[in-house]
Amino acid sequence: FRVVGVWSAFWAGLRASPRGLSSAVQPVDTAMRITVFASASPETPLAYMDVAEEMGTLLAEQGHLCVNGGGALGCMGALNRSMKRCGGRVHGIIHEQWVDSGEAAQLDDMTIVGGPDLSERKRLLLAGCDCLIVLPGGCGTVDEMFDAIAGRHTKLSSLPVAVVNTNGFYDGIIAWLGRARNERLLRCEVEDLVYIAATPADALAWTQNAVVHGAPCASEVSTVAVLTARRIIFMKGAVTGALSAAQIWLPPFWGPP
Repeated sequence: FRVVGVWSAFWAGLRASPRGLSSAVQPVDTAMRITVFASASPETPLAYMDVAEEMGTLLAEQGHLCVNGGGALGCMGALNRSMKRCGGRVHGIIHEQWVDSGEAAQLDDMTIVGGPDLSERKRLLLAGCDCLIVLPGGCGTVDEMFDAIAGRHTKLSSLPVAVVNTNGFYDGIIAWLGRARNERLLRCEVEDLVYIAATPADALAWTQNAVVHGAPCASEVSTVAVLTARRIIFMKGAVTGALSAAQIWLPPFWGPP
């Protein structure tokens, strides 16, 4: 009976580990939540609009949720119209100042944010997304893009970032990043921060691979953390079980004669 009690105590300690952690380890689903940054200028060149339309078609056909600034103009407008035309899903996150200005796309799902600047909007655009794709755009697009790139550089984020470099639009930024690396102003290779894609299909294929298989991303980091936590909890349970068993088994040897 004493042996049975020892094993019961030991396994009770192991079972003390919360099983809820296992549910946190989820495989990356085929459909992703993809944030796309792009121009909102009504004078955006046609070549860039065509690329945005192509991106919208690809995202819709593959069942991905597209998150963007919710604009109706420029690359963003072309992207959103293409998504809707192909039956895709778009979540627009837009600042309240543009809601009634005619610049907001007619989307089924929209989050309206306030505040004296665009900080909250930028935070929500990246919150919970699987990856980021950047199309040609102006100051706002570059500002948002570098938020994500800086997050990777400081290791505060591992979000995969792909830039569609249509007609060499981002050549200047790519050259600047390369010089910053060569002059040791960056602590890692440019390729570790951002992937430069030639086409929307190239960018989408790379981000899908990064999320599912290769490049570090938020879901993989959290998975490693969860697995590590489970190992620690298992060891604590084993120690607790061993101590409980010792309290049952050893007193006859340590007690008074």
